[in-house]
Amino acid sequence: MTPKVFVSSTIEDLAAVRESVRNLILSLGYTPIMSEYNDFGSTPTEAATRICYQAVRKCDVGIVIIAKRYGTKDVISNKSITHNEYLVMRESRIPHFVFVESEALSYQNIYFKNQGEGASTIVFPNVDQPDDLFGFIREVSTSETGNLRIEFDGQNSLCEAIKNQLARHFAELLRDRSDPASKNIDKLMNELMALRRSVEENKDHNDSRTFLKISNQLRNDTANNYRKFLEEICGGFEEGVISVIKYGSFEELTTGHGYVPTKIPDVLAPDVQNTMRSLSPYYFWSLSPSAIAGFGISKDRKIMITESAWLNFSANHSAAKGLAK
Repeated sequence: MTPKVFVSSTIEDLAAVRESVRNLILSLGYTPIMSEYNDFGSTPTEAATRICYQAVRKCDVGIVIIAKRYGTKDVISNKSITHNEYLVMRESRIPHFVFVESEALSYQNIYFKNQGEGASTIVFPNVDQPDDLFGFIREVSTSETGNLRIEFDGQNSLCEAIKNQLARHFAELLRDRSDPASKNIDKLMNELMALRRSVEENKDHNDSRTFLKISNQLRNDTANNYRKFLEEICGGFEEGVISVIKYGSFEELTTGHGYVPTKIPDVLAPDVQNTMRSLSPYYFWSLSPSAIAGFGISKDRKIMITESAWLNFSANHSAAKGLAK
């Protein structure tokens, strides 16, 4: 049975884009599920939106495409259908990837930088319902899970980014299937660390359980990059877990360890990459053909970090802190 890939976006403004994405998914041997092709059918007794959300839950992977239109709102939730489909993917724990048009991201940055200074009077060409649209993009960026937004610029850029993400996703599934013991080993290591802390530091059961839960959270694939960051500035994984427990936010953690963070745009430019490479250690990963996320650390305890990496790390920190309550 071929994997089902649900494609969520506004339709009228992205008809050509959606057609390209459909052709790509078919060429990869997967089954695209798209509303304009009636791929999930209909019944006379149920609302079309309800059937749509049910179809999302039956898929193996979700793709969410956000451009400059927020879209038609569901009368019950007062959110757009695309927004609701994204929420269903999250709630149903369906692996999903969110792709955001470059221009929409640029407009969003302008919008939030001018909040409180007349943002509502700024005209964004071809954007409908800017408050809802930009709020939706921010919600994706700050979500506890699935918070990687991938920038695209045109059909070719989008299709290439989707192809890369799907390939990476299914490669990870194959790796986990071929080596199912690896995750169990990680969990066992976390339990041993928690037990050792409990014995050595005379911690009570609740403290050890908090340490264990946060350790498991940081071992998740979604926290890979944040885990690398913690290991670098804290001196190891166990020390990173302790720091997450100690500090209320990602920013407090960095400054608490004596580092000075500097945020930079997610721009894939030679000078940015060269600056990153001049730091040691450094990590960066591609968001799209025109953007990167990542961080670099200098010897004098300065951190250069891209905006997407900052949002991702803040969300991962908050998710881990939430387990301590």
